[in-house]
Amino acid sequence: MEAKVSSFDQIAASKRDFESFAGIKAFVSDLEGFNGIQKQRFSDFIVEEVIREGSTKRVVKLESQDFEALEKESFPVQKIAPPPADFNVKALFTDVLKLMGSEADEALNSELSIFLEFCRTRDDKCPKMLVTGLSSNDKETRKNLHGVFKKHAAAFVESGTTKVEGKDGTWITLTAKHMSGKKESKEAEWRSNSQDNKWPEGLGEYLRFTLLKEKIDTMSAVKEMTKSLGGGGRIRIDFAGTKDKRGTTSQWCTIHKMRPSQLHRHFGRFNPRGPAVRTGDYCFVKEKMVLGDLYGNRFSVILRELDKDVEAVSKACEAVKNNGFVNYYGLQRFGKGDYGAKSCDVGREVFRGNFQQAVDLLFVVSPDIDDADCKKAKAVYAERDYERLLKELPRAMTGAEKAVITMLKEAPTDFERAFKNISKKTRLLYLHSYQSLLWNTVASRRVGMGLKVQEGDLVVNRADLMDGAELSLGGDNDGEESQGRQEVSEQRTQIFDEGDDVIHVVTADDVAQGRFTMKEVVLPVVGTKVKFPTHSLGKLYTDLLEGDGLSVESFGQGEKQYRMSGAYRRLLQFPEDMEYNFVDYHDLDEDIVSTRFVEEKNNKKRGREEDSGNKNKAPKGVILLTAPKDIPKIAPIPSGPVKKALKMSFTLPAGAYATMMFREMTRASTDTGHQAYLTATAAAAASGDDGGQEKEKKAARLR
Repeated sequence: MEAKVSSFDQIAASKRDFESFAGIKAFVSDLEGFNGIQKQRFSDFIVEEVIREGSTKRVVKLESQDFEALEKESFPVQKIAPPPADFNVKALFTDVLKLMGSEADEALNSELSIFLEFCRTRDDKCPKMLVTGLSSNDKETRKNLHGVFKKHAAAFVESGTTKVEGKDGTWITLTAKHMSGKKESKEAEWRSNSQDNKWPEGLGEYLRFTLLKEKIDTMSAVKEMTKSLGGGGRIRIDFAGTKDKRGTTSQWCTIHKMRPSQLHRHFGRFNPRGPAVRTGDYCFVKEKMVLGDLYGNRFSVILRELDKDVEAVSKACEAVKNNGFVNYYGLQRFGKGDYGAKSCDVGREVFRGNFQQAVDLLFVVSPDIDDADCKKAKAVYAERDYERLLKELPRAMTGAEKAVITMLKEAPTDFERAFKNISKKTRLLYLHSYQSLLWNTVASRRVGMGLKVQEGDLVVNRADLMDGAELSLGGDNDGEESQGRQEVSEQRTQIFDEGDDVIHVVTADDVAQGRFTMKEVVLPVVGTKVKFPTHSLGKLYTDLLEGDGLSVESFGQGEKQYRMSGAYRRLLQFPEDMEYNFVDYHDLDEDIVSTRFVEEKNNKKRGREEDSGNKNKAPKGVILLTAPKDIPKIAPIPSGPVKKALKMSFTLPAGAYATMMFREMTRASTDTGHQAYLTATAAAAASGDDGGQEKEKKAARLR
């Protein structure tokens, strides 16, 4: 009897073809590989930014959350200014009476006088706010009243307005300035810039801090942080590279003219209602962080549910450690889904100058990704009813799709202008995706030719430049192109002139003398200023372009933003400082590695347990033989068999994909569908299910 294949099995199997589509076909080693679940817990995938400091590399970790010493040192302390001596309450009352006449008689009483005196002398007994007896429905009158209080008492009160329940009119309020903000120290001291808003001379204008996050990507974290800080568009947080949502990550960020205490108040401790974000390691610097201004990332990874023994997995680890992996661009470079258009398809049409087709591809239905609302919206696009579509666009299509429809509503036939309305970062992503497809395809062919340096290969002739995954060429459009590559790839590209003898074509004598190794072999990312290999791969580049109706010259045509000088990318990438070992665990969902977030959750759980225990205290007058606090805490007994997990750490330069390293080791698909399949199977096995129900649930979520 033929076994039934669940819909999830079909989806997972089809997703394995996505790698072939993206040109990802070759392996360095010929080992069998193994399966292992990645990112089962957020603590299973820790990414720490690596910054170059001179000739050394520094791994960014959240080490200290102390801020008081830095703040005290950075902002000189002054004694609080003495109370204003020239304040005259009678003069203030006189000016109010001139405005309001006898209507103000009752309001100008001893209560108001006492409140103003408390504010002037900064008395601790002073209430925070007083609703005065002054009210008016006339906006101009209220404006003049604010002016009176500002004229006489601006140093210690601030006026406002409020509505009073059961009374008509709008009432004037006074707030005591010394009571409204954060209370100062008992010594009544204040920081020198707190009132005059001046930044201390010689102090770096940017506060640099370590951002530790979990369950949120960098862009979303920054958005939430600026919202919490209340700055809207006036506050900008800069960083060197973006980090994914699924994992625990740390990186440096900068923010302009902000005190550590302001950040720490929001993100220094556990907040169940806020994002999983922590800040620390504060210091002031003169320059902000810039996209691409990093060396790479340090990964600490756990792989669970290994289906091979320790010996087989160790061989795979040693192989990638010694022989490296093909430096492919990962699947995230190409988009989602098995059907419909990919980012590289859109980029191909832009290089062709066919903007209508590029825009149309954004609205091709992807059956495995699009929900009913998206399919309906794309059907409306086919009818060219842009006005209706703009009203009915689902939330999932409010990015590039909304940008082009907004413009097409105004100019229905100007597709180039519509495409240009998409954010610059996204437009460049489409172009780079097509370049990546070409590179991956050629890289697979080169690995198939053998892993020895051959005559006609390209190698880097300057070791000092090749410390990353990629080198960029300079050119007329270098500023825009290199910036775009950094924004999309998060890599610090090295730029050199065409005349420099940096990229060398390997000769027969070079091969005979063994002058170069595979570590130095690069392949060009297509552009107008790159060299091509002089062996068969040179023709392969030409054939691939001609097959798409393009040539190298196509990358230098059109608007400046669509011109690409090109780059060079390592064929093989090697993990740096790689270490690995095997650890025991029992439960699929237990935390094997402790992080700050894991500790916080455990502390919160223990707090709930202690609160629960306190509810069961002995009644009054009853003595317990053993007090609850004296009962020793017994660690829970692990359930299930002992399993082995692979624990590994390594560093990769920016622009290299950790997923491609895992692919080399496991020989398994890097698509999220395959990992979801492994996770569903393991969860079903742990629950005693045959896997069918769990797989169907996963399939429903993927659809």
